Amino acid sequence: IGGKIFSVFQCHNVGEKRFFVPHMAYECHTGEHLGLVTLSIIGIFVYVLGIPIYTVFILRKNKKHLYGEGPEHDRVLQLYGSLYSQYKPEYWYWEVVEMLRKVFLCGGLIAIASGTSFQIVVALLVQFVYLLVIERTMPYKAVQDDVVQFIGSVQLFLTLLAGLILNLQAGTKNAMEPGETSNFGSLLVALNTSIFLSMVFSIYISTASGKKCFDKLIKKKQKSKKVENVTQIVPVENITEESVKDDENEAEIVQGNLVEIRQK
Repeated sequence: IGGKIFSVFQCHNVGEKRFFVPHMAYECHTGEHLGLVTLSIIGIFVYVLGIPIYTVFILRKNKKHLYGEGPEHDRVLQLYGSLYSQYKPEYWYWEVVEMLRKVFLCGGLIAIASGTSFQIVVALLVQFVYLLVIERTMPYKAVQDDVVQFIGSVQLFLTLLAGLILNLQAGTKNAMEPGETSNFGSLLVALNTSIFLSMVFSIYISTASGKKCFDKLIKKKQKSKKVENVTQIVPVENITEESVKDDENEAEIVQGNLVEIRQK
């Protein structure tokens, strides 16, 4: 629906005039097209902006009941759980971020220099910023969801980058040969296959055996970090009898901690 709304602004220059791309008989911003623009603006406020704003309002109104226990929490979870339950409490609003990102990439870009390299550059910048944010925040409760979202974001970014390369080199002296274009297509297929593999990984991690394997891996990394943290290199000139005694005491404490870790 967002794509349909923004497609009204898709115009093409013909001489000194601009015409509506889906219906070239309409001159942009005059007559029939002006009526479509009015309807599109209404649609932007009602649908593109209205739904996210209403979602934030509903979730914020029931914020204290989004997470926890009790009959009121159960009621809110049943009504609005699909909008927030998969996210961490501090990121209860993240579904709205996803809404705005998707409607912009799928619809808003149509109104920005449609079919040009500049359009792809804008999409790349938006996706790059989102990629940095998703890597920093990791808003999902389940780690596998964060992994899938991150891989999907990288895949989309690389696909847009490939589209920009193809668009810039088309019609130039350095245009790709048919064999190179075929290889490039194979690379794009491989990139898009990665999201399928990540989905399979997510499904496996959701199973009992997958969770057990993943927990073992996390615990192993945590233990190695603890051992690294207690390792300290001291220059020879700084070694004294008192420091040796202190190190021996610390070594006994560390050894005791390692024994407790192994027992756990």
